[in-house]
This record gives sequence, structure tokens and C-alpha cells, in this order.
Amino acid sequence: MKYFIHDGQSELGPFTLDELKAQKVSPSTHIWYEGLAGWATIENVPELKQQLFSYGTPPPFHSGYSSEKNNYTPPPPRETVYVQPFPEQKHSFNKPLIITLVVIGVIILAFLYRSNSDKSEVMAAVKETQNREDYEATRIAAENKKYRVYWDKYILIERGDVYIDYTLGGIDKFNVFVTNKTERYLDQVDILVSYILKNTRVYKTEVISLSNIAPGTRESAPAPESSRGMSVKIEVRKILSKAMKFCYPLGQGGVEDPYYCE
Repeated sequence: MKYFIHDGQSELGPFTLDELKAQKVSPSTHIWYEGLAGWATIENVPELKQQLFSYGTPPPFHSGYSSEKNNYTPPPPRETVYVQPFPEQKHSFNKPLIITLVVIGVIILAFLYRSNSDKSEVMAAVKETQNREDYEATRIAAENKKYRVYWDKYILIERGDVYIDYTLGGIDKFNVFVTNKTERYLDQVDILVSYILKNTRVYKTEVISLSNIAPGTRESAPAPESSRGMSVKIEVRKILSKAMKFCYPLGQGGVEDPYYCE
């Protein structure tokens, strides 16, 4: 079995049980392995806690004293003095009062026990909820990074059929499509459309903008016609998504995550 641990900032693992014992874990360390519903502390997983923090039983303690090795002579007996005992006195008890006090004490103890039990249940529920929220936040952050780094696999730019007048030159109106394969909204996508002449020079360019593209959808916008041109080229100019913290091409991230932005 493989184990994963979490230090509050990042996920570590997987580890075998022997490798896990070499880590600096404590009963309050969060752990997860296949079979657990969610992250839990080691102290809340009895079978794992026993394997990681079990201790041996020490041998019986001997002081080393042996009466056989010591020639100890007890002191002489003291003279016994007889003391006249006081006569036994009989006490009278108020039984109804004692029973009432006992009943009140039992009620108070039951109330305190129930209050502490309810408090423990509430704290355990809060802790479990926090663990689920932390796990979900970590999962979403990792997923967003995947979308930012490999955005061209999840955000697809295509053009529809283009009619070109190869005799006189000119391009009719056509559609540009954006497919959003992520699980986040795309706030804005700008597409640069270039109309190319026969000598490969760019005759003119147009920027087509699409906004609020929902997850798992394909949206389109028309590109205008051109009186000249023998071919068309489209390319992504800008992508913005607040949900993914994604700004292309001007992100604020480092080398591993260049398009990250707040």
C-alpha cells in the first residue's frame, strides 16, 4: 500500500510503510491512502497509529534489595499501653436528603458528559469539513495550473469554410470558432485574422473577440469579408480567465507556469 502525507502546504508521497516511518510524522500529520474517504490525521486511523507509534512494554523493575543479603535486626518491641476506647456513638442520617443530593449529582454529571460529547462531535465535524475544503482547494489549484500550462490542448481555435475568389481576389465572410474543453469560464478570447495576398504579404488584419465562453462549449463569431486576399490565417491574440487565473500571453508566473495571473 502507498501512503500520501500533507504538511499543510504541499502533498508528499507516495511512501511505503517503511518509508513513511522514516518521515517526520506525528499523530497530527494528515494522511491519505486508497480506502480512506478523505484526508485524516494519523491519530484518527487506529491501525496505522499502532504501526507508527507503538512502544514496547518495559520489564518488571527490581530495586536490587534482597533481605537475604542484609543482616538487619529489627528494633525491640515497644511496651504496649492500653487505651480505653471511647464509647461508640450512633449517627442519624437524613436518607431523603442524601438520595436527593445523589440524584442531583447524577443529573449534573450526565449533563456535563452530554455537553462535552456534543462539543467533541461539533469539533470533529468542523475538522472534517476543513480537511475536505483544503483537499478540494489543492485539487482545483493543480487543475488550473494544468489548464494554463497546456492551454492549447484545452482551448481550440478553428475557422469555418472560406470562399476565395481566385480570379479577381477577395474573401467572403466566414466564421471563427472557439472550443472550451476546460471546466472554467473563458472571460475573453481575441483572435487575429490576417488576409494574405498572392505574394504572401498581409493585406489587412482584423481582431475577432468572443466573451463568456462556458465550460465544455463551442462558440463562434463572424470574420468580415475582404475585397482582396488569396488566403486567410488565424491565431490567438489574447485569452483571459479569472476562474483559471490565466492571462495569455502576458502572465505573471515563472518558468513552470508563465501565464499565471491574479
